[in-house]
Amino acid sequence: MIVLLCTISTVILALVCTYVLFFRRAYFPAFIIVAVSASPLSQYIFHFEYRQVDTAKLGLELILVGLLCLVLFIETAVSTQVLTRFREKLAFFRVVVILYVFLNLISALSSLVPERSVIFFFVSVVGPSVLFYLIAAKTSPTVKMLDSLVFSLLLSDLFVIMVGFTFRWLKFGETGSTDLIRYRNLGGMYGAGAVDMQMSLILPLVFLRDLGLSKKTKIAHGVFRLVSVLWIAFALSRTSYFVFGVAAASSMLLLRQKVGVRFLAAVILGALVSGIFFAFPTLGETVVQRFGGAFSVSDQFASDLRPKIWAFAIPLFIQHPVVGIGLGNYTLFDPVHFSTPHDLYLGLLVEAGVFVTFVFVIMVVGFFKLGVGVFSGSAGNDGRNLVASLLLGVGLFLAYGITGDSLYLPNGFSSATKAYHLFAVFGIMVLLYRLQRSRALLKASDLKNRPKTKPIL
Repeated sequence: MIVLLCTISTVILALVCTYVLFFRRAYFPAFIIVAVSASPLSQYIFHFEYRQVDTAKLGLELILVGLLCLVLFIETAVSTQVLTRFREKLAFFRVVVILYVFLNLISALSSLVPERSVIFFFVSVVGPSVLFYLIAAKTSPTVKMLDSLVFSLLLSDLFVIMVGFTFRWLKFGETGSTDLIRYRNLGGMYGAGAVDMQMSLILPLVFLRDLGLSKKTKIAHGVFRLVSVLWIAFALSRTSYFVFGVAAASSMLLLRQKVGVRFLAAVILGALVSGIFFAFPTLGETVVQRFGGAFSVSDQFASDLRPKIWAFAIPLFIQHPVVGIGLGNYTLFDPVHFSTPHDLYLGLLVEAGVFVTFVFVIMVVGFFKLGVGVFSGSAGNDGRNLVASLLLGVGLFLAYGITGDSLYLPNGFSSATKAYHLFAVFGIMVLLYRLQRSRALLKASDLKNRPKTKPIL
Protein backbone atom coordinates (compact mmCIF):
# COMPACT_ATOMS: atom_id res chain seq x y z
CA MET A 1 0.00 0.00 0.00
CA ILE A 2 2.78 2.43 0.93
CA VAL A 3 4.77 1.54 -2.21
CA LEU A 4 1.68 2.21 -4.36
CA LEU A 5 1.10 5.61 -2.74
CA CYS A 6 4.77 6.54 -3.14
CA THR A 7 4.79 5.45 -6.78
CA ILE A 8 1.71 7.51 -7.60
CA SER A 9 3.17 10.54 -5.82
CA THR A 10 6.46 10.24 -7.73
CA VAL A 11 4.73 9.94 -11.12
CA ILE A 12 2.54 12.98 -10.39
CA LEU A 13 5.61 14.90 -9.23
CA ALA A 14 7.44 14.10 -12.49
CA LEU A 15 4.48 15.16 -14.64
CA VAL A 16 3.96 18.44 -12.78
CA CYS A 17 7.70 19.14 -12.92
CA THR A 18 7.71 18.72 -16.71
CA TYR A 19 4.72 21.02 -17.12
CA VAL A 20 6.11 23.76 -14.85
CA LEU A 21 9.58 23.57 -16.38
CA PHE A 22 8.35 24.04 -19.96
CA PHE A 23 5.21 26.14 -19.58
CA ARG A 24 5.28 27.89 -16.17
CA ARG A 25 8.95 28.42 -15.49
CA ALA A 26 8.33 31.58 -13.46
CA TYR A 27 6.59 29.37 -10.87
CA PHE A 28 9.42 26.84 -10.69
CA PRO A 29 10.67 28.06 -7.25
CA ALA A 30 7.15 27.58 -5.86
CA PHE A 31 7.04 24.09 -7.39
CA ILE A 32 10.40 23.18 -5.83
CA ILE A 33 9.17 24.15 -2.35
CA VAL A 34 6.44 21.52 -2.66
CA ALA A 35 8.54 19.00 -4.61
CA VAL A 36 11.22 18.68 -1.92
CA SER A 37 8.52 17.55 0.50
CA ALA A 38 7.30 14.86 -1.89
CA SER A 39 10.56 13.68 -3.46
CA PRO A 40 11.73 11.55 -0.47
CA LEU A 41 8.75 9.25 -1.05
CA SER A 42 10.58 7.91 -4.11
CA GLN A 43 13.13 6.40 -1.73
CA TYR A 44 10.49 3.93 -0.54
CA ILE A 45 9.86 2.67 -4.09
CA PHE A 46 13.42 1.42 -4.36
CA HIS A 47 13.08 -0.44 -1.05
CA PHE A 48 15.60 1.58 0.91
CA GLU A 49 15.36 0.67 4.57
CA TYR A 50 14.34 3.38 7.00
CA ARG A 51 17.67 3.41 8.87
CA GLN A 52 19.76 2.78 5.75
CA VAL A 53 22.64 5.20 5.29
CA ASP A 54 22.94 5.17 1.51
CA THR A 55 23.37 8.37 -0.48
CA ALA A 56 22.18 6.63 -3.66
CA LYS A 57 18.59 7.15 -2.54
CA LEU A 58 19.04 10.91 -2.92
CA GLY A 59 18.92 10.57 -6.72
CA LEU A 60 15.61 12.38 -7.20
CA GLU A 61 16.65 15.30 -4.99
CA LEU A 62 19.89 15.57 -6.96
CA ILE A 63 17.80 15.80 -10.14
CA LEU A 64 15.80 18.64 -8.56
CA VAL A 65 19.05 20.43 -7.72
CA GLY A 66 20.17 20.01 -11.32
CA LEU A 67 16.88 21.45 -12.60
CA LEU A 68 17.21 24.39 -10.19
CA CYS A 69 20.68 25.14 -11.55
CA LEU A 70 19.36 24.83 -15.11
CA VAL A 71 16.58 27.33 -14.43
CA LEU A 72 19.10 29.61 -12.72
CA PHE A 73 21.13 29.85 -15.93
CA ILE A 74 18.11 30.02 -18.25
CA GLU A 75 16.20 32.71 -16.38
CA THR A 76 17.52 36.26 -16.53
CA ALA A 77 17.50 38.56 -13.52
CA VAL A 78 14.44 40.79 -13.31
CA SER A 79 15.61 44.09 -14.77
CA THR A 80 13.75 46.70 -12.77
CA GLN A 81 14.53 50.08 -11.30
CA VAL A 82 14.19 48.50 -7.87
CA LEU A 83 17.05 46.07 -8.43
CA THR A 84 19.27 48.81 -9.86
CA ARG A 85 18.61 51.30 -7.10
CA PHE A 86 18.79 48.91 -4.17
CA ARG A 87 21.37 46.44 -5.48
CA GLU A 88 23.65 47.15 -2.51
CA LYS A 89 21.28 45.49 -0.04
CA LEU A 90 20.57 42.59 -2.36
CA ALA A 91 24.30 42.20 -2.96
CA PHE A 92 24.81 41.55 0.76
CA PHE A 93 22.75 38.38 0.63
CA ARG A 94 24.35 37.30 -2.64
CA VAL A 95 27.85 37.59 -1.16
CA VAL A 96 26.90 35.86 2.09
CA VAL A 97 25.16 32.97 0.29
CA ILE A 98 28.10 32.50 -2.11
CA LEU A 99 30.46 32.46 0.87
CA TYR A 100 28.19 29.96 2.62
CA VAL A 101 28.28 27.66 -0.43
CA PHE A 102 32.05 28.02 -0.91
CA LEU A 103 32.90 27.24 2.71
CA ASN A 104 30.55 24.26 2.71
CA LEU A 105 32.28 22.98 -0.43
CA ILE A 106 35.68 23.19 1.28
CA SER A 107 34.23 21.33 4.24
CA ALA A 108 32.77 18.63 1.98
CA LEU A 109 36.00 18.13 0.03
CA SER A 110 37.98 17.98 3.30
CA SER A 111 35.53 15.51 4.78
CA LEU A 112 36.53 12.21 6.33
CA VAL A 113 34.09 10.61 3.85
CA PRO A 114 34.19 13.11 0.94
CA GLU A 115 32.04 11.19 -1.56
CA ARG A 116 29.18 11.16 0.93
CA SER A 117 29.60 14.79 1.99
CA VAL A 118 29.70 16.08 -1.60
CA ILE A 119 26.29 14.55 -2.29
CA PHE A 120 24.83 16.15 0.83
CA PHE A 121 26.55 19.39 -0.17
CA PHE A 122 24.55 19.51 -3.40
CA VAL A 123 21.29 18.46 -1.75
CA SER A 124 21.37 20.57 1.41
CA VAL A 125 23.52 23.58 0.40
CA VAL A 126 23.52 24.14 -3.37
CA GLY A 127 19.80 23.43 -3.86
CA PRO A 128 18.50 25.75 -1.10
CA SER A 129 21.00 28.49 -2.06
CA VAL A 130 19.94 28.43 -5.73
CA LEU A 131 16.30 28.48 -4.65
CA PHE A 132 16.99 31.58 -2.55
CA TYR A 133 18.65 33.37 -5.47
CA LEU A 134 15.84 32.48 -7.87
CA ILE A 135 13.26 33.94 -5.47
CA ALA A 136 15.32 36.96 -4.42
CA ALA A 137 16.70 38.09 -7.79
CA LYS A 138 14.89 36.31 -10.62
CA THR A 139 11.26 36.42 -9.47
CA SER A 140 9.09 39.37 -10.45
CA PRO A 141 8.19 41.53 -7.41
CA THR A 142 4.43 41.14 -7.76
CA VAL A 143 1.66 40.10 -5.40
CA LYS A 144 0.88 37.19 -7.74
CA MET A 145 4.37 35.70 -7.34
CA LEU A 146 4.33 36.34 -3.59
CA ASP A 147 0.99 34.55 -3.42
CA SER A 148 2.35 31.51 -5.26
CA LEU A 149 5.31 31.20 -2.86
CA VAL A 150 3.22 31.52 0.32
CA PHE A 151 0.73 29.03 -1.12
CA SER A 152 3.55 26.56 -1.84
CA LEU A 153 4.85 26.81 1.75
CA LEU A 154 1.37 26.06 3.11
CA LEU A 155 0.83 23.21 0.63
CA SER A 156 4.24 21.70 1.36
CA ASP A 157 3.63 21.58 5.11
CA LEU A 158 0.12 20.21 4.59
CA PHE A 159 1.62 17.45 2.44
CA VAL A 160 4.21 16.31 5.01
CA ILE A 161 1.59 16.39 7.77
CA MET A 162 -0.83 14.22 5.78
CA VAL A 163 1.95 11.79 4.82
CA GLY A 164 2.98 11.61 8.48
CA PHE A 165 -0.60 10.81 9.54
CA THR A 166 -0.88 8.23 6.73
CA PHE A 167 2.27 6.40 7.82
CA ARG A 168 0.96 6.19 11.37
CA TRP A 169 -2.50 4.98 10.34
CA LEU A 170 -1.02 2.28 8.11
CA LYS A 171 1.31 1.20 10.91
CA PHE A 172 -1.60 1.07 13.36
CA GLY A 173 -3.53 -1.10 10.91
CA GLU A 174 -0.53 -3.36 10.34
CA THR A 175 0.34 -3.90 14.00
CA GLY A 176 -3.05 -3.41 15.65
CA SER A 177 -1.36 -1.01 18.08
CA THR A 178 -2.24 2.65 18.59
CA ASP A 179 0.89 3.50 20.57
CA LEU A 180 1.36 7.17 19.66
CA ILE A 181 4.62 7.44 21.57
CA ARG A 182 6.26 4.47 19.85
CA TYR A 183 5.37 5.60 16.33
CA ARG A 184 5.52 9.39 16.78
CA ASN A 185 8.75 9.70 14.76
CA LEU A 186 7.86 7.08 12.17
CA GLY A 187 8.95 8.08 8.68
CA GLY A 188 12.10 10.14 9.27
CA MET A 189 11.33 13.55 7.77
CA TYR A 190 7.61 12.73 8.06
CA GLY A 191 7.93 12.01 11.80
CA ALA A 192 6.85 14.31 14.59
CA GLY A 193 10.19 15.96 15.34
CA ALA A 194 11.15 16.78 11.74
CA VAL A 195 7.68 18.01 10.74
CA ASP A 196 7.28 20.12 13.88
CA MET A 197 10.57 21.93 13.27
CA GLN A 198 9.79 22.49 9.59
CA MET A 199 6.27 23.68 10.37
CA SER A 200 7.50 26.19 12.98
CA LEU A 201 8.68 28.43 10.09
CA ILE A 202 5.08 29.31 9.22
CA LEU A 203 3.37 28.33 12.48
CA PRO A 204 2.46 31.98 13.33
CA LEU A 205 0.19 31.97 10.26
CA VAL A 206 -2.15 29.74 12.31
CA PHE A 207 -3.04 32.81 14.37
CA LEU A 208 -3.36 35.17 11.42
CA ARG A 209 -6.97 35.78 10.39
CA ASP A 210 -6.35 36.78 6.79
CA LEU A 211 -3.27 36.84 4.57
CA GLY A 212 -4.81 39.28 2.11
CA LEU A 213 -3.86 37.01 -0.81
CA SER A 214 -5.76 34.89 -3.37
CA LYS A 215 -8.72 32.62 -2.69
CA LYS A 216 -6.71 29.41 -3.14
CA THR A 217 -4.14 30.63 -0.62
CA LYS A 218 -6.91 31.54 1.83
CA ILE A 219 -8.32 28.00 1.51
CA ALA A 220 -4.87 26.44 2.03
CA HIS A 221 -4.36 28.78 4.99
CA GLY A 222 -7.64 27.70 6.59
CA VAL A 223 -6.90 24.00 6.14
CA PHE A 224 -3.37 24.48 7.49
CA ARG A 225 -4.70 26.19 10.62
CA LEU A 226 -6.86 23.16 11.41
CA VAL A 227 -4.48 20.36 10.40
CA SER A 228 -1.41 21.87 12.08
CA VAL A 229 -3.19 22.06 15.45
CA LEU A 230 -4.27 18.42 15.08
CA TRP A 231 -0.71 17.40 14.23
CA ILE A 232 0.85 19.21 17.18
CA ALA A 233 -1.71 17.73 19.57
CA PHE A 234 -0.76 14.21 18.46
CA ALA A 235 2.98 14.95 18.17
CA LEU A 236 3.49 14.53 21.94
CA SER A 237 6.56 16.75 21.83
CA ARG A 238 7.54 18.95 24.76
CA THR A 239 9.37 21.33 22.44
CA SER A 240 6.43 21.51 20.02
CA TYR A 241 3.95 22.31 22.78
CA PHE A 242 6.25 25.02 24.09
CA VAL A 243 6.89 26.51 20.63
CA PHE A 244 3.16 26.44 19.87
CA GLY A 245 2.44 28.31 23.09
CA VAL A 246 5.10 30.91 22.34
CA ALA A 247 3.76 31.31 18.79
CA ALA A 248 0.23 31.80 20.12
CA ALA A 249 1.24 34.38 22.74
CA SER A 250 3.58 36.28 20.42
CA SER A 251 1.10 36.33 17.55
CA MET A 252 -1.70 37.63 19.77
CA LEU A 253 0.56 40.49 20.89
CA LEU A 254 2.43 41.38 17.68
CA LEU A 255 -0.06 40.85 14.85
CA ARG A 256 -2.26 43.83 14.09
CA GLN A 257 -5.74 42.40 14.39
CA LYS A 258 -8.83 43.61 16.18
CA VAL A 259 -9.11 42.70 19.84
CA GLY A 260 -12.33 40.82 19.08
CA VAL A 261 -10.55 38.77 16.43
CA ARG A 262 -7.73 37.90 18.83
CA PHE A 263 -10.19 36.89 21.56
CA LEU A 264 -12.23 34.82 19.11
CA ALA A 265 -9.06 33.12 17.83
CA ALA A 266 -8.05 32.24 21.39
CA VAL A 267 -11.52 30.84 22.16
CA ILE A 268 -11.64 28.78 18.94
CA LEU A 269 -8.11 27.47 19.52
CA GLY A 270 -8.91 26.47 23.09
CA ALA A 271 -12.14 24.79 22.01
CA LEU A 272 -10.34 22.92 19.25
CA VAL A 273 -7.59 21.61 21.52
CA SER A 274 -10.16 20.62 24.17
CA GLY A 275 -12.25 18.90 21.49
CA ILE A 276 -9.26 16.87 20.35
CA PHE A 277 -8.65 15.50 23.83
CA PHE A 278 -12.38 14.90 24.33
CA ALA A 279 -12.74 13.04 21.03
CA PHE A 280 -9.64 10.94 21.74
CA PRO A 281 -9.71 10.10 25.48
CA THR A 282 -6.68 7.81 25.16
CA LEU A 283 -4.68 10.82 23.99
CA GLY A 284 -4.96 12.39 27.45
CA GLU A 285 -3.68 9.19 29.05
CA THR A 286 -0.82 9.08 26.53
CA VAL A 287 0.12 12.69 27.33
CA VAL A 288 0.26 11.84 31.03
CA GLN A 289 2.41 8.80 30.20
CA ARG A 290 4.65 10.91 27.96
CA PHE A 291 5.17 13.84 30.32
CA GLY A 292 4.20 12.51 33.73
CA GLY A 293 6.99 9.99 34.19
CA ALA A 294 9.33 12.57 35.67
CA PHE A 295 7.94 15.38 37.77
CA SER A 296 10.94 17.66 38.23
CA VAL A 297 12.94 19.55 35.65
CA SER A 298 16.13 17.76 36.69
CA ASP A 299 14.42 14.38 36.30
CA GLN A 300 13.11 15.34 32.86
CA PHE A 301 16.59 16.45 31.83
CA ALA A 302 18.19 13.27 33.18
CA SER A 303 15.74 11.06 31.27
CA ASP A 304 16.39 12.86 27.97
CA LEU A 305 18.97 11.39 25.59
CA ARG A 306 20.00 14.78 24.18
CA PRO A 307 22.57 15.59 26.93
CA LYS A 308 24.30 12.27 26.18
CA ILE A 309 24.30 13.02 22.45
CA TRP A 310 25.70 16.52 23.05
CA ALA A 311 28.36 15.09 25.36
CA PHE A 312 29.60 12.97 22.46
CA ALA A 313 29.23 15.66 19.77
CA ILE A 314 31.10 18.47 21.54
CA PRO A 315 34.46 16.61 21.76
CA LEU A 316 33.97 15.60 18.12
CA PHE A 317 33.73 19.28 17.19
CA ILE A 318 36.81 20.12 19.26
CA GLN A 319 38.76 17.52 17.28
CA HIS A 320 37.64 19.01 13.92
CA PRO A 321 36.83 22.69 14.58
CA VAL A 322 37.70 24.27 11.21
CA VAL A 323 36.01 22.18 8.49
CA GLY A 324 34.15 19.64 10.63
CA ILE A 325 33.77 15.94 9.93
CA GLY A 326 31.78 16.47 6.74
CA LEU A 327 28.10 16.94 5.87
CA GLY A 328 25.98 13.92 6.73
CA ASN A 329 28.78 12.10 8.53
CA TYR A 330 27.71 12.47 12.17
CA THR A 331 25.56 9.35 12.00
CA LEU A 332 28.67 7.36 10.97
CA PHE A 333 30.50 8.41 14.15
CA ASP A 334 27.75 8.32 16.75
CA PRO A 335 27.94 5.03 18.71
CA VAL A 336 24.13 4.66 18.62
CA HIS A 337 23.93 5.97 15.01
CA PHE A 338 21.76 8.98 15.77
CA SER A 339 21.30 10.89 12.53
CA THR A 340 22.15 14.33 13.98
CA PRO A 341 23.41 15.81 17.28
CA HIS A 342 19.81 17.01 17.93
CA ASP A 343 20.96 20.61 17.93
CA LEU A 344 20.95 22.74 14.79
CA TYR A 345 23.97 24.81 15.78
CA LEU A 346 26.01 21.95 17.21
CA GLY A 347 25.24 20.01 14.04
CA LEU A 348 26.63 22.85 11.90
CA LEU A 349 29.75 23.09 14.09
CA VAL A 350 30.42 19.35 14.11
CA GLU A 351 29.80 18.64 10.43
CA ALA A 352 30.72 21.92 8.68
CA GLY A 353 33.00 23.73 11.09
CA VAL A 354 33.09 27.09 12.80
CA PHE A 355 33.38 29.27 9.68
CA VAL A 356 30.24 27.88 8.03
CA THR A 357 28.36 28.34 11.30
CA PHE A 358 29.57 31.94 11.56
CA VAL A 359 28.41 32.75 8.01
CA PHE A 360 25.04 31.12 8.72
CA VAL A 361 24.62 33.38 11.76
CA ILE A 362 25.48 36.45 9.63
CA MET A 363 22.85 35.37 7.10
CA VAL A 364 20.21 35.09 9.83
CA VAL A 365 21.12 38.50 11.27
CA GLY A 366 20.85 40.02 7.79
CA PHE A 367 17.41 38.45 7.35
CA PHE A 368 16.10 39.93 10.60
CA LYS A 369 17.60 43.34 9.84
CA LEU A 370 15.95 43.39 6.40
CA GLY A 371 12.68 42.05 7.83
CA VAL A 372 12.46 44.73 10.51
CA GLY A 373 12.98 47.37 7.81
CA VAL A 374 10.22 45.89 5.64
CA PHE A 375 7.92 45.67 8.66
CA SER A 376 8.53 49.31 9.55
CA GLY A 377 7.85 50.47 6.00
CA SER A 378 4.67 48.44 5.44
CA ALA A 379 1.53 50.50 5.03
CA GLY A 380 -1.25 47.89 5.10
CA ASN A 381 -1.98 45.60 8.04
CA ASP A 382 -1.98 42.53 5.75
CA GLY A 383 1.60 43.24 4.73
CA ARG A 384 2.77 44.01 8.26
CA ASN A 385 1.15 40.85 9.61
CA LEU A 386 2.71 38.65 6.92
CA VAL A 387 6.18 40.11 7.51
CA ALA A 388 5.77 39.81 11.30
CA SER A 389 4.64 36.18 10.91
CA LEU A 390 7.69 35.29 8.82
CA LEU A 391 10.06 37.02 11.26
CA LEU A 392 8.45 35.26 14.19
CA GLY A 393 8.44 31.96 12.31
CA VAL A 394 12.18 32.06 11.63
CA GLY A 395 12.73 32.98 15.28
CA LEU A 396 10.70 29.95 16.38
CA PHE A 397 12.57 27.74 13.90
CA LEU A 398 15.93 28.86 15.28
CA ALA A 399 14.70 28.39 18.85
CA TYR A 400 13.41 24.91 17.98
CA GLY A 401 16.86 24.17 16.55
CA ILE A 402 18.36 24.21 20.05
CA THR A 403 16.87 20.76 20.67
CA GLY A 404 15.85 19.89 17.09
CA ASP A 405 17.48 18.32 14.06
CA SER A 406 19.91 19.73 11.52
CA LEU A 407 18.83 21.42 8.29
CA TYR A 408 18.71 17.97 6.66
CA LEU A 409 18.27 14.34 7.64
CA PRO A 410 21.04 12.00 6.40
CA ASN A 411 19.19 8.71 6.90
CA GLY A 412 15.68 7.35 7.08
CA PHE A 413 13.70 9.33 4.51
CA SER A 414 16.69 11.54 3.74
CA SER A 415 15.76 15.12 2.95
CA ALA A 416 16.87 18.73 3.16
CA THR A 417 13.31 20.10 3.21
CA LYS A 418 13.95 22.31 6.24
CA ALA A 419 16.91 23.94 4.50
CA TYR A 420 14.83 24.61 1.38
CA HIS A 421 12.00 26.13 3.40
CA LEU A 422 14.33 28.31 5.48
CA PHE A 423 16.11 29.69 2.42
CA ALA A 424 12.76 30.13 0.67
CA VAL A 425 11.56 32.33 3.56
CA PHE A 426 14.82 34.31 3.30
CA GLY A 427 14.11 34.80 -0.40
CA ILE A 428 10.47 35.75 0.21
CA MET A 429 11.59 38.48 2.61
CA VAL A 430 13.86 39.94 -0.10
CA LEU A 431 10.93 39.69 -2.52
CA LEU A 432 8.72 41.56 -0.04
CA TYR A 433 11.40 44.24 0.21
CA ARG A 434 11.50 44.59 -3.58
CA LEU A 435 7.70 44.66 -3.76
CA GLN A 436 7.58 47.37 -1.11
CA ARG A 437 10.20 49.47 -2.88
CA SER A 438 8.50 49.08 -6.27
CA ARG A 439 5.24 50.39 -4.79
CA ALA A 440 7.13 53.29 -3.22
CA LEU A 441 8.69 54.15 -6.58
CA LEU A 442 5.30 54.01 -8.31
CA LYS A 443 3.85 56.31 -5.69
CA ALA A 444 6.77 58.72 -5.99
CA SER A 445 6.50 58.85 -9.78
CA ASP A 446 2.79 59.67 -9.44
CA LEU A 447 1.57 57.18 -12.05
CA LYS A 448 -2.11 58.03 -11.79
CA ASN A 449 -3.08 56.01 -14.82
CA ARG A 450 -1.93 52.74 -13.29
CA PRO A 451 -4.79 50.42 -12.20
CA LYS A 452 -5.29 50.44 -8.46
CA THR A 453 -4.85 47.19 -6.53
CA LYS A 454 -5.24 46.30 -2.90
CA PRO A 455 -1.89 47.01 -1.22
CA ILE A 456 -0.24 44.05 0.44
CA LEU A 457 2.58 46.25 1.73
